[in-house]
Amino acid sequence: MTITLEHVPVDLSNALELRARKEGKSVADVAMEILSHGITVDPTPPIKRRDLSEFVGTMSKEDALAIEETVRWMDAGDLANRE
Repeated sequence: MTITLEHVPVDLSNALELRARKEGKSVADVAMEILSHGITVDPTPPIKRRDLSEFVGTMSKEDALAIEETVRWMDAGDLANRE
């Protein structure tokens, strides 16, 4: 894959070129090393889930109680309207 960076600040470009000269490497190799150290790449692809399991346990107790109270209130209103 080829990536082209535009609008690289002059000081950054100069620093990359200087480091590449000092290490006897290409600017691309130096940039690649810097990027690979700055980013942790997980070689395993993420598992695609088709459910809401990532959200299990994330709701606060207060929110859960508020939802339960609202459901009870709505259920009570439904019963009153059916009679």
